[in-house]
Amino acid sequence: MAKPWKKVKKEFKLGSIIFFGLLVVTFFMTPEFSKNSMSTKDVVLLSTPKFKKAHIGSGVSGGWRYWVDLDTRDGEHIIDGIDYKYLKHGRFKRNINAKDTVTIDYKGENVYNLYKNGVSYMQFESAQFHKSRNRRFARVLFVTGLVICVIPLFFKESPGFKFKYLLVAGLMVAFLVAWITI
Repeated sequence: MAKPWKKVKKEFKLGSIIFFGLLVVTFFMTPEFSKNSMSTKDVVLLSTPKFKKAHIGSGVSGGWRYWVDLDTRDGEHIIDGIDYKYLKHGRFKRNINAKDTVTIDYKGENVYNLYKNGVSYMQFESAQFHKSRNRRFARVLFVTGLVICVIPLFFKESPGFKFKYLLVAGLMVAFLVAWITI
């Protein structure tokens, strides 16, 4: 038996609120920085950088979090998230040791670029591009879902087709378009 149109509209209203909330979250996702907005300083490493990992979540939704701890005279700094992905791991492990003086571009405790003797051990521009691409990808999907969920709210009576199929198809198309173009 088909659901009454009022119940279906309530579901789409809830979907609109959820997609709108997710869209708002994309404005607060992993921040992008320009080199001008970060602080730069030379630090002396007290110990060899520690590569760490921790399991987060459980079951299928679980995953691993990877990061590097840098213990310095000025406190602890970390390299994590997307920035960790763009760390030149092999060169870093071979060339960065305890008592080395390195230059870091940082904000808070997070390190976004690290140099030793003028050689960069992180791919700052690539990491920032990756962050902006993730943000745009999520926005394309969430705007598509929001628009498709808002459309049924304008109908007083049920149209001749099911909007849930339109939502699924629209999100699949948006995913493919975003995947190809972004």
